[in-house]
Amino acid sequence: MVLPMRCGDGLIEKGARWEELKNSRTIQMERSRLAYLEKIKDVGQLIAGNEYSGSLGLDHAVYSYGATGRFHPAALIAAIKFAQSLWDKKRVERFTDVRAAFEEFLVRHKSFINQLGHSMGSRMRSVDSLLEMYGIILEGILAGDLTDEEIIARFQASPHLQTLKEPTDPEPDRLVRKRFSKAVQSAGIVREILSSRAKCTECGARLPPSSRSKDHKTPIEEGGMGTLDNLQFTHPYCNSGYKEKRRRSTAEGM
Repeated sequence: MVLPMRCGDGLIEKGARWEELKNSRTIQMERSRLAYLEKIKDVGQLIAGNEYSGSLGLDHAVYSYGATGRFHPAALIAAIKFAQSLWDKKRVERFTDVRAAFEEFLVRHKSFINQLGHSMGSRMRSVDSLLEMYGIILEGILAGDLTDEEIIARFQASPHLQTLKEPTDPEPDRLVRKRFSKAVQSAGIVREILSSRAKCTECGARLPPSSRSKDHKTPIEEGGMGTLDNLQFTHPYCNSGYKEKRRRSTAEGM
């Protein structure tokens, strides 16, 4: 009778240890999950919203939707990674200087998002290709007055971008019908959003409603008041130190 009791005690002790181990692992997993969610939140604030003063307020209609009005998850991930790389490389200010031109290029060549968003195999390969394209476009615009054709020609140096080309048929739905297909409707909605979107008064790029930052045209320090005539909307980042640097540069150049 002694041995079974000892065996039972050992089983109870092992069970208690197992429960303790499980609880410890659960706590570790929960901490890891919360840390991951915090990281996602921090990264997400780089591109959207107006709570963080460094938010670029990237417009999903520009970065995440292709010419057919289809949302591409890979394009959204690429936009987040692109914003993060700009901060890591301390190039946010330089990007903001030419942001309007950069985004207008993307809007004129929406089909590139379609081609890279779902034709590169794995999603991460699509993300890498989109990031490479963004880098080439940005460098091309920063280099000077290059035409779209000259920037596109630079894609030829990359094996992942060599096949990019403008579609011969601009219709979002290959099969043209009497009634509007969902693809045509989606493309029409994106086109209307892009054409009617308000522009940031500082950088001139599109300004999504969720990323508007209220700004005084005449600063409070200079006597500016909170009147309707003195109100303008900008991206959060443009309403931070960038605005002051830009105005100082303008004053020095006069």
